[in-house]
Amino acid sequence: MGKERVAIVGVGLTGLSLLTSYYKNGLKDNVEITCFDSEESFGRGFPFREDSMNVMLNLPASNASYDYEEPFDLISYLDEIDFDYDTYIPRPIYGDYLHTRTMETIKNLDAKIVYELVSSLDYCDIDETFTVTTVENNSYEFDRVHLCTGITDQKDPYDLKEYDNFINNVYPLKDKLKIITSEDSAAVIGVGLTGIDVARYLIDELDLKKVYFFSNSNIFPTARGEDQDIEPIYFTEDRLYSKIDKYGFISFEDVEDLFIIELKEHGLEMDELLEKYGKDFYGLIKSLDLDDELSKLQSMFKYLNPLYNIAKYFMTTSDKEKFNKKFGDFIKIFGGPTPLTTAEILCEAYEKATLIILDGVDDIRFNHASNMFEILDKNNRIIGKSNYVFNATGLDKTMQTQKDRRLLINDLIDKEIASIYKDGGITVLPETKTVLSPKYGNMDKLHAHGVLISGVQANNSYITTLERSCDNLIKKTYLNTCIKEYCKL
Repeated sequence: MGKERVAIVGVGLTGLSLLTSYYKNGLKDNVEITCFDSEESFGRGFPFREDSMNVMLNLPASNASYDYEEPFDLISYLDEIDFDYDTYIPRPIYGDYLHTRTMETIKNLDAKIVYELVSSLDYCDIDETFTVTTVENNSYEFDRVHLCTGITDQKDPYDLKEYDNFINNVYPLKDKLKIITSEDSAAVIGVGLTGIDVARYLIDELDLKKVYFFSNSNIFPTARGEDQDIEPIYFTEDRLYSKIDKYGFISFEDVEDLFIIELKEHGLEMDELLEKYGKDFYGLIKSLDLDDELSKLQSMFKYLNPLYNIAKYFMTTSDKEKFNKKFGDFIKIFGGPTPLTTAEILCEAYEKATLIILDGVDDIRFNHASNMFEILDKNNRIIGKSNYVFNATGLDKTMQTQKDRRLLINDLIDKEIASIYKDGGITVLPETKTVLSPKYGNMDKLHAHGVLISGVQANNSYITTLERSCDNLIKKTYLNTCIKEYCKL
């Protein structure tokens, strides 16, 4: 029997993780891999293409190795290129790192590269093969396909995408923001890590004198403190699996108990932490104190983030809703801290009234006479005006904003090869990441990863989650073994 023909569609962090898993598991002689992506994104992914060196990765370099089994690989790479850094590195440098490792792994696997985007996918159920067609109308046939197309459009809550001065997809910042001058004003929708990237760039690099910053919730992440070596004792894989009942479910109450006990074990109280750091932008300001309590909690999240996949996978829908209501804001505030330097820049700009935090934004409209966006409150009063609006609301996991674009995911849905999952992304079986098709059923050789399965796999933007997920899939598919992820002990 010949080699299995495998396509990896999209070669960012997830694509690299798959390539690495194929290589580390000794499958070079079993598969013939072809990788598809645009040349500018190949081996980097959309967020890590060439950009300003002031746009920082939000993870410390010590925690950002692409290979979970080689945690110091990024540090080794930075030593190799003699790059001097202080805890964090620029996103473009991380992109260089991913690209270097991608090209090395492709060479080790004798994989093929096609510098083209994929526009459509067809499935023949007679011979169980897939036909991949690119935007250049070139077609290729495969036995197995991995969908790793990554970033989707941002949500567009104010329906502004028709306006030229509305920047919907902000990366790379250097290209998207080059038309802006220091005399312009801007509004940034979304106060998560992407919004913080944009706000910092506008203030620190473009020297704008007025930047409006807001979201529906105005829940800001804290500034990252000193990393501590603190591993969970109670909220662990073993404990979570032990709570699964005979019907395959774990209750919200059991998850809540384990989480609260874990916090108390380390001298932490959830309500006290929220009272101290959960008060909008003032929580971010307060976090600059970097006390031991904050550093301890943030360090714990390095281990806690991947465990939410286990907890949420085994919950009922109603218990997932309880979990999100109880812990959603807590995770946003403490689970993904922003680099200290970035937080300091924003807080200083806030004190100078350069950064203006808006509450109660109800709508944004474009005034054609003044050629400016007007930000309105619920009483239709103007509370801000800006030349540009930047969308950092978060990825549209429902895929609704992409209906007017002929992207691969729309092609799959149109042909009923894939369907939208109720919690976002497309529907897959969690253990194997195989696509559940309305037309063909379980497509055991079509896998989706990353943002595309965000409804099924929680926290899948976390590097370790992606790596473990890919490695587990390859082990289960080809070697009939697995690492701990969804497998019962």
